[in-house]
Amino acid sequence: MILAKDEMVDLFNELGSHGHVLWVISDTYYSREQVGLMLRKAGVTGAYRLLVSSVLSQK
Repeated sequence: MILAKDEMVDLFNELGSHGHVLWVISDTYYSREQVGLMLRKAGVTGAYRLLVSSVLSQK
């Protein structure tokens, strides 16, 4: 089970509300859609760019 740290989600959203676009980098086998869903379920509402290593063909 993956649990979000509420204080980090709050910080992420606070920075996003001030116009910052943050990067989320995932080095797992989860797909881009799965990582995006996890972020939404955790409460992330701020703007972010998502880099998911599993979609890169480089191993």
